[in-house]
Amino acid sequence: MNKAELIEKTAAAAGMSKKDTGALLTALLDEMTAALVAGEKVQLVGFGSFEVKTKAARTGINPATLQEIEIPESKTVAFKAGKFLKEKL
Repeated sequence: MNKAELIEKTAAAAGMSKKDTGALLTALLDEMTAALVAGEKVQLVGFGSFEVKTKAARTGINPATLQEIEIPESKTVAFKAGKFLKEKL
């Protein structure tokens, strides 16, 4: 399911216009993004939680040249499913 399909199905389920639903979804995603950038954890009870995790710097190997390379520290978003979602799956 892509964003347009999600907007269409949510609008139908909520009895809202696609335009209003799209604006709501965009605002929701913007606020979630801002919270994650600020280092906050975003919890949607029953659905799950999103948080930023840091991967430590490490040494890797370039498979083409077999030379060791340094992989810098990086950040990624982790999702942990909530109880309700786990039960549905």
